[in-house]
Amino acid sequence: MASQYKLNKIVSLILLIIWGCSPISNLKRPIDERERIIRIDFEKKLSLSPEYFGTNGWWTDQDAKILRLRYEELGANIVRLPIIQGIIEPVNDNEDPDKIKWDNFYFDKPYPFHGKTVTYKKWFECMRDLKVKIMIYFPYISGWLSKNGDKNLFSTYPPNHYGEYKEFICVVLQYLVNTLNYPAEDIILEPINEPDLRCGQDKLVPCFWENWQAEDILNIFSAAYDARNRISREISIIGLSECCGVNLTRMFLDHYDGRKYLDALSYHAYVTYDFTNSLVRGNKLTRYDKPVFINEYGNRLFWSNGIDGALWHSYALSLLWRENINPVQFPISEFRGNGNDYKELGLFEDWTEDWQIKPAYWVYRNFYKYMINSTILWTETVLPLNVIAVKPKDVRNGIVIWITNLGENSYKNAKLVVDNLTSEVATVDVHNNLIDESYLKTLTISGNRKPVQFTYDIPAKSSISFIIHERDKK
Repeated sequence: MASQYKLNKIVSLILLIIWGCSPISNLKRPIDERERIIRIDFEKKLSLSPEYFGTNGWWTDQDAKILRLRYEELGANIVRLPIIQGIIEPVNDNEDPDKIKWDNFYFDKPYPFHGKTVTYKKWFECMRDLKVKIMIYFPYISGWLSKNGDKNLFSTYPPNHYGEYKEFICVVLQYLVNTLNYPAEDIILEPINEPDLRCGQDKLVPCFWENWQAEDILNIFSAAYDARNRISREISIIGLSECCGVNLTRMFLDHYDGRKYLDALSYHAYVTYDFTNSLVRGNKLTRYDKPVFINEYGNRLFWSNGIDGALWHSYALSLLWRENINPVQFPISEFRGNGNDYKELGLFEDWTEDWQIKPAYWVYRNFYKYMINSTILWTETVLPLNVIAVKPKDVRNGIVIWITNLGENSYKNAKLVVDNLTSEVATVDVHNNLIDESYLKTLTISGNRKPVQFTYDIPAKSSISFIIHERDKK
C-alpha cells in the first residue's frame, strides 16, 4: 500500500523490538572494529541447496510479451499457477465422468478479465516454451460440482461427486501432456489449496474449503492419484499447502496413507516480519524425507514494496536456502482482482503502472542467478547481519557470499575471511542485489595471505553479494 512508504520512522522502532527477539541479532553492545569479521570455511560443507526455486504466476493475453520476458529474466525453474475450473468447465461436460466431451472444456477460449483476456492454452504454451516446471493448483471448483452450492468462480470444496472431480483432473493433465506436449516430468499436481483456512478468517480471501471432513482430503488425493496414474506416473503430486500450520499435512501422512499419495510437501506462511517460526513449520515436514516447498509466503509489514520489502525477501530467501526448503514466491506481479493488500506482494506493478519493477524483483533475479545449484558452507559472525555462503557448481573453485543488513547501522571495514581456499590469488566481484546493474566493483586479492581475506564497507539497509573466484597464482 502507498501508505506503507510513509511509516519508516514508526517501522524502524517496530523493527528494533522485533530484532530483539529474532535470530537476526541479539547484540547488546557496540562492536569493536576488530570484531567485524565474517568467516567462511571453504571445506566445511553443510548441505546442498534446494533444487527448485520459483514464483506464482499470472497471465493476460495482451501482455504476453512483457510477462514472458519477466518470467525468463527472473530465472525461476518452477512456476505455480491456478487452474480455475469455473473458467475451463463452467458447466458439466456431460453426465458420464468416464466419457470426456472435449468441446465443453475451454482451454483455448479467452476469458474476459478487467478489460483484458486470459487464455489457458497461451499461458501453458509460454511456460512450456520457457522449459520450466509448472505447479498447477486447483483452489476452487465449479459451482455445479461444489457440495456447498454455486459461488461462481469461488465455489468451495469438497466436491459433490468425486468421479467428476477426477475427470477434471484427468482432462487438465491429458490436455497438457497429450495435446500441448508438456513434458510429464515437468508437471507438479497440487490438488488443493489451504484447506485449513476457515471461512471468514481472512477478510481478503474467500475460503477454499467448508463443511468438510478428513475423509474428504483422502478422497481428493485418491482421485488425483488415480488421475495422475492414468496420464503419466512421471507427474508429481504435492500437498497440502496449509495456510496456518502443518498439522493437517502431518495427520494425512501419519494416519491416512498420505506418504503413498504425496511425492512432495508444501505449506504457506504470511508473517508480520520475523520469519523464523515459518522455518520451524517447514522443518516439521522435512522429517518425512520428501522435498518441501513453501509455495506462498510474504510479510505484512512492507509486503514487497520499496527497499524494506526487498530486504525482507533477501533475508527470507537466505533462511529458506539454509534449511533446504524450496521457495516459490507469491506472486510474480501485482494483479487486478488479487485481494487488495496481497497484490502488494508482487515483484512488479501491473499494467496500470506500466509493469514498473520493484527492488524485490532484483533480489530474486540475483539470488536465482548466483545462489542456485550449490553447496551451503559454514559461516560465522558476531555482526547483526544475515549471512549465507555457497559453493556453486558453475563457479570454478569459488564461492558466493550473500549478506543482508536489515539495520540502520553500517559496518566499515568489515573483514571477510575465507579459510581453506588453496590458491594465493582470488578475484572478488561485488554486487548490489537490489538493482538491475548490480555490479559494483572487482577486488583482486593476492600475495601469501592465507586464509583469503579482504575488507568491505557494509552499508546500512543493504543486500550485497560477493562472488569469489579462486585463481592460480601467476
